[in-house]
Amino acid sequence: MDTFICHLNFTAPLHVDSLGTGFYQETDKFIRSDTLSAALLSTWLQLFPEDVGASNQQQREEEIKENILNTKKI
Repeated sequence: MDTFICHLNFTAPLHVDSLGTGFYQETDKFIRSDTLSAALLSTWLQLFPEDVGASNQQQREEEIKENILNTKKI
């Protein structure tokens, strides 16, 4: 497994909290891997929306329609 070191330069304040409380009294000293990977993926999709192919969108729409049709009404 390759290891990469990245220098992050934030242009806005950053609060890293593993508890998910949103309070600023306590923060983590490092960014957890799942938080970082989600942020990188989100940013990638904002910068390169063409990487999300039309087939993925069509597949997602079909899954939603299928879920709606399979939902029982109460």
